[in-house]
Amino acid sequence: FSKDGKWLVYRSGKAGEEQLYRMPVAGIDTATAEQITRHPTGVGIWRFAPTGNRIYFITADTIDLDEKLRREKRFTVNIRNPETPLSSLWAFDLGGNKTTRLTRDTSITVTDFETSDDGKYVAFRGIASNRYKRGITEQSINGDDFLLDVASGQIERLTNNTEVPESTPSFSPDSKWIAFSAPDDMTRYTMKNQRVYLRAVADKGGQRKKLGSSFDRDVTVGFWSPDGKTIYFNE
Repeated sequence: FSKDGKWLVYRSGKAGEEQLYRMPVAGIDTATAEQITRHPTGVGIWRFAPTGNRIYFITADTIDLDEKLRREKRFTVNIRNPETPLSSLWAFDLGGNKTTRLTRDTSITVTDFETSDDGKYVAFRGIASNRYKRGITEQSINGDDFLLDVASGQIERLTNNTEVPESTPSFSPDSKWIAFSAPDDMTRYTMKNQRVYLRAVADKGGQRKKLGSSFDRDVTVGFWSPDGKTIYFNE
């Protein structure tokens, strides 16, 4: 639902070609759906911005027409580590029906994202573009976390390591803090327990505080308390 409660928005279409549609909540039982996106590569993961005036989504940069055609013709042999299109983060502004590309780094492919409640930041997960480091069960160790400043468009790299898996970052309800989970040792691949790493959102390049070091199991970011002072998780 849109923030003002007037619209129901959903995704529909053939696999890989999905677009977003909306219907008015008032009289929805007789309403006709309106297509609001016509993105050439479709719409993948999507979410309303907290402000309600835009929608963020992930989509492929290109379409492999030969691959699409062979599968439509039922030639469905699966290739090991295929060369597949990269994905980027986009924004669709509802007011002007304008679509804007937000990420252009060809060394990564965007796989997931979260928005801050004040609408000023988008945190996202970028997996290595190398075809042998993505599309595999170990792809989580081949990516890093990033923070986008919506107003300026500048992107800060939150982590930069090899074979260390981090979760997609999470924002506190007041949008002042950002946290993610990662192994106790973030310098190399280990089997150590997960910890939570916390930093003030505005403290660009600042030090992170490690939470949960004394706990003998994994510590992750489940959800925040409304006042942002506590992080809950299951174990």
